[in-house]
Amino acid sequence: GGRLGGARGGGRRRGGRGRERGATPIFATSIVRLTFGEDGRLVDPLRLDDWAAAMRETAAELGVELVEMRELTRKAANDAGEAEALTWHGVEEGGQPDRSHPAVKGARIYARLFLDEIRRRNLPVAALFSQHHSPSDP
Repeated sequence: GGRLGGARGGGRRRGGRGRERGATPIFATSIVRLTFGEDGRLVDPLRLDDWAAAMRETAAELGVELVEMRELTRKAANDAGEAEALTWHGVEEGGQPDRSHPAVKGARIYARLFLDEIRRRNLPVAALFSQHHSPSDP
């Protein structure tokens, strides 16, 4: 129940509506928050892993493909390091980095991660993108 029950119900509705319209739904877990610990590694103070788990469960229940954006973005941010990863997001009022919402640079990086993953797994939707298409192309 609660917040996660709403997430599961929403996923079920969206997945079902997509199939009714002839689409093949693909679910994705949320991206990570760019919060780094003293050791320079990403930490998740907001405990959003519960939301990712709810998405995984719902995708499995519905037989829907799932892209693990949470894990892909975690690895990418850790590999890039805090200074670089923070350039992927905007700045909040007051000059603090926005650790949750990507700017254009981050959106392109995250789109590339998604596209690379659907190609790696040879999901049918990957055929809609040319091999040379990049989310960073104008």
